[in-house]
Amino acid sequence: MAAVHRVRERLIAQRTQTINMLRGQMAEFGVVAAKGSQHVKGLVAERVAPESVPEPLRQVLLGLVRLLGGCENKSRR
Repeated sequence: MAAVHRVRERLIAQRTQTINMLRGQMAEFGVVAAKGSQHVKGLVAERVAPESVPEPLRQVLLGLVRLLGGCENKSRR
């Protein structure tokens, strides 16, 4: 059971790192979101648009969003 808790803690840490990375990259382009996963979801839904950031960065950010989605799903199981 301890191993399950360690894995879950690691997934939560990975999710936090991904959220912070996403927020930091978006902030460089003037798109700011409050801390917390609930705010980042709204940021992603509204702001990762072609006109908000350069296209190469947009593709990377969308990759982070997919990674974040995977972390969210795994940490809730």
